[in-house]
Amino acid sequence: MIRGYGARLQWSEIDDAYVATCPEFPGLVGVDADAAEALAELREALEMAVEVLEEDGAALPEPRTVVEHSGQFRLRVAKSLHARLAELAADEGVSLNSFVSSVLAHAAGVADGRRESMPASEPGTRAVRRPGPGTRPRKKASGST
Repeated sequence: MIRGYGARLQWSEIDDAYVATCPEFPGLVGVDADAAEALAELREALEMAVEVLEEDGAALPEPRTVVEHSGQFRLRVAKSLHARLAELAADEGVSLNSFVSSVLAHAAGVADGRRESMPASEPGTRAVRRPGPGTRPRKKASGST
């Protein structure tokens, strides 16, 4: 991309095409059945957006950089959630850390070392991932209709 801006390329089942987006410019998108063409469309849109912002004297977004993560972070949760997670981990015969890591990986779509992509339904929008088979629907809060 230009000026150090990144690109994300994903296949969209809905569009039956590749969707290229730029994280620093959420509304910009390139869509084409050919991955290289989708990226070329995005590059053109990005060049025009940068040109307009510069002409208007507006600040450009800072390009995102590659950051190395340690694999550790601290998370505060309710005591009741902590207890429930510890109980579930014990039921599975794994440590709390391993259990929570597995749950987070599944929720983030990176279970088993692969990342699931989410198709864009329209240019500039993100699709909502629907619960998969075997997932339980959320219970309604008591007192709601």
